[in-house]
Amino acid sequence: MVFSASLFRVTPVLAMAGVVASCGGDSALSGPPTGPTQKTVATVSVTPASQTLTAIGATQQYTAVAKDAAGATIGGKAFSWTSSDTTVMKVNASSGLATAIANGSTTIAATVDGRTGSAAATVAQAVATIALSASRDRLIILGDTVTFSAVTNDSCGNSVGGKTLTWTSSVASVATINAAGLATAVGNGTTIIMATADGVSGSWWLVVRPTPVAILDMPDSADAGGQLVVNLRLLTEGVAELTGALVATLSWDPAVLQSNAVSAGAIPYFTGYHNNTQGRTRLVVSEPIGIGGNFTALVIMFDVVGASGATTSVGVSVDQMIAAHSFRDFTSGAVGRDRVLIVR
Repeated sequence: MVFSASLFRVTPVLAMAGVVASCGGDSALSGPPTGPTQKTVATVSVTPASQTLTAIGATQQYTAVAKDAAGATIGGKAFSWTSSDTTVMKVNASSGLATAIANGSTTIAATVDGRTGSAAATVAQAVATIALSASRDRLIILGDTVTFSAVTNDSCGNSVGGKTLTWTSSVASVATINAAGLATAVGNGTTIIMATADGVSGSWWLVVRPTPVAILDMPDSADAGGQLVVNLRLLTEGVAELTGALVATLSWDPAVLQSNAVSAGAIPYFTGYHNNTQGRTRLVVSEPIGIGGNFTALVIMFDVVGASGATTSVGVSVDQMIAAHSFRDFTSGAVGRDRVLIVR
């Protein structure tokens, strides 16, 4: 038999193929390819690194980034969020949304794979609005006073305590105001009262326009069958608007009181109208009475005809008669012009 050289060359190749097939898993041909190596978290950074919330209830969204030892960002990580002081600020454990609870400081932390990053957080309320209030917005006597109060709120509407207010009057020749918020009328006109804190101001319009004020001098009670003396005074301090007739009207319940004597006081140019049955006396001052006066306008002596326990309101109003059948009410803002009488 004759053998060709090519047959002898095939044999070593087949032998080698058998060797490769029997080798273990060290060869790349021994199994499926492996995936990329998992990166190890080396650091966690939190943003913002430092933050101050200025209102209770305000929120801040925090974010975190994980990086390996080479500084490369590692994506797909879920962080666990905590606050070192939940009485100051709480944070959603999964989303990182923080909410201000009270003034103070805390640390917001994000943790993943045993690594933690943190950020400094502070809650410090700041004044966003100031609301002023007062018992009245008009002073009718020079030297009269009214006390203002102010409420300071943050941007979420929560009260901000411990703030020192600076009080000012836009027109000091009309009204002054002290550090306690006490305003004093010094001249006719209009001014703006302002309270300021943290660069924020609240305001209130205050009018000083003195008007005649009626004051009743009388006791609070009287004996049944006895007598009662009522003095009607007109206070015109600072009034500069009396150009027409001044009309003061006194009224009472005729079933309780019956007048037996009426006399005019120290005001000139007056005329009067008295109706005991209707329980009304009207005093008309036909000429301007000037300014700076405190006049006793009317003195009335009453018989107390009501039984014990009866009551009546003794009231007074003051108007200025500008023209026939035209009156200007001056009673707005007058304090203590009406009195209640109790029969003993």
